[in-house]
Amino acid sequence: MKKIKNMSQVELAAYVQDALQADGIQVVLSGGSVVSFYSGNLILHFKFRLHTTGI
Repeated sequence: MKKIKNMSQVELAAYVQDALQADGIQVVLSGGSVVSFYSGNLILHFKFRLHTTGI
């Protein structure tokens, strides 16, 4: 496991999602970071948002 400070944005988002999912919290990634991920960082956005999918 990498240290958090050495993780890429994609790795950090996955790490946080996995930790939340382990506690039964389902989330989905949204916002500009999705564009960054899918464009191969051709369009850069440095924040990511995780939204709960329900209770």
